Amino acid sequence: MEINERILGFIAEWFDPHPQIVKKYLLKYYCETCEVEMKDLSTNRKFLKKTKIPPSLKEADFFVGANILLLSRDLKLIDYADSVTRKLLDDVDERTFCFLPPTLYDSMADIVSMIEHAGFT
Repeated sequence: MEINERILGFIAEWFDPHPQIVKKYLLKYYCETCEVEMKDLSTNRKFLKKTKIPPSLKEADFFVGANILLLSRDLKLIDYADSVTRKLLDDVDERTFCFLPPTLYDSMADIVSMIEHAGFT
């Protein structure tokens, strides 16, 4: 591993339908190589060795609150795993909520265009 390789760490949850329990994992995303590895937090054992992710997943898909589909598992990223990841992503990981009252529904297309033009996506 290179010294300057960026690794993003997250706490991920997965609902296991057979025993009906939620399992927690430490998920590490290696930015330069587009690989992930996972460790089961309840057993402290490696769950998934370093593996390439599907091309449909990008670095921007990894943020707290995201749901990602990885190897047929729907994982929810619930928290940062370390302070380095928190520092890297806290500034760029921002969400905006816009509430439109029913009286503005007719103008929704114009409002969305203004929002996109202002740089919100």
